[in-house]
Amino acid sequence: MVGWLATMTSGALAASLLRLPTGIPVDRSLLFLAHGVIAVAMGSAVIGHLVRAHAAARLLPALLVTATFVCGLFVIRSFEPVTSAAHAALAAYAALALAATGPLGLRGGLSWQASIAGAGVLLLILQIALGALVRHHMIGYGLHLLVAGLAAVAVLVPAVAVGQDAGATAVLKRAASLAIASLLVQLSLGIAVLFMILTGTANVYGWLLTTVAHVVAGTMTLLAAARLAHLLRTRPAAETVSAAR
Repeated sequence: MVGWLATMTSGALAASLLRLPTGIPVDRSLLFLAHGVIAVAMGSAVIGHLVRAHAAARLLPALLVTATFVCGLFVIRSFEPVTSAAHAALAAYAALALAATGPLGLRGGLSWQASIAGAGVLLLILQIALGALVRHHMIGYGLHLLVAGLAAVAVLVPAVAVGQDAGATAVLKRAASLAIASLLVQLSLGIAVLFMILTGTANVYGWLLTTVAHVVAGTMTLLAAARLAHLLRTRPAAETVSAAR
């Protein structure tokens, strides 16, 4: 997982240097080469691990990793915006699939917390796709900000409820705390990027650091929210009923 996140970081850096107004003269071929070397090394290790696992549950991660690779090959050929955005989104979805140890509860569960948390995961999945489209200048910021707000509410509400629930397990409370922390970091980075855009005060290296961190933090937030949704959905029924009282 760490290797896959490193690959995503190199891809986000390449996209930032090529798409965003950094003013740094770069050689596109060298950027693609560097990202490609990291991707092949890390991706090969990931696929090798999945093949050795011999588990049906590893099929989806393997398919998403492969799809990310294939999409990346098309990006190298043209750096076309739609393909580039799809490549970025697929990488995040592959990270989610790689981290999953079971059903992630996207359909909701027995409690209202599980249902809202599941909706939050779906909104974050959509948000990552919208963020990739924004980064490649295909849509404006309006829809991206709207979905960000909805996703934040959908993650924070059940996470805060768990934090205030005296009957919640320590594992569930840690998952809620991580979801809140990662979401706040992601929102802070997004606000910082928006502030630099609106004021035009972006330092080149500060801009790069913030935008790349925003991309990586988005994936980490998705992973944390999915973990919380999974734990809520698989929460014992007796515990859920007790909490409701």
